[in-house]
Amino acid sequence: MVKKLSGRDERRIAIFDFDGTLFDTDLTLMKAAQKALGRKLSKKEIRALPHEIKSKIYDLANNDIAASTPNKSVINRMNTLGDRGYALVILTARHKSSEPATLELVRMWSIGCDAVYHNSAGVYIPDEEFKAIMLEPITFGYKSVEIYEDKRENIDFLRERFGSRGFRYYLVKKNGFRRV
Repeated sequence: MVKKLSGRDERRIAIFDFDGTLFDTDLTLMKAAQKALGRKLSKKEIRALPHEIKSKIYDLANNDIAASTPNKSVINRMNTLGDRGYALVILTARHKSSEPATLELVRMWSIGCDAVYHNSAGVYIPDEEFKAIMLEPITFGYKSVEIYEDKRENIDFLRERFGSRGFRYYLVKKNGFRRV
C-alpha cells in the first residue's frame, strides 16, 4: 500500500509509468541496442527480440540517464495533481537494479512523488502483468485512480482486468496525453 502522506487526499491517486510516459527513453534504448549488438535497431525490432537479449539491452538502457528526455507536459500534470492533494506513484516494470538511475532522473527534474515501485521479483514479468499485479494493493482504498501509460495495449489489458472501478486511463504520447 502507498504510504499516505499528511496533506494528501486519501481518496485520489495518480499512477505514472516511467519509460515513454514521464521520460522518452527511445534514444537510450537504441544506443543500448547498438552497444550490445553492434547494429542499429528500431524500438519495434528491439521489442521483437528474444527475452534474454532484450533484457540485456534494457538493463544497459535503464542505467543510462543521459539520453532520457523529460515529457514536460506529463511531469507538469503530475506535479499539478500533487499540488491538488493526489497521492503520486511511479509504477515501472524496470528491474529494481535500475532504481538509482530512475531516482536520479526523478530528483533531477523535481518530480514530486510519494512512491516508486520497480519489479523486484528477480524474474521477468511482462510490463502489463507487473502493473496489474501491483495496482491492486497500490490502489486499495482509493475512490479515484488516474493511470498514465504510453502503451495502448497496457491500458487495454488493465481495463480488461479492472474495468472502470473509478479508474481513469490516459494514453501518453511525446506531445502530451489524452483520456481514453
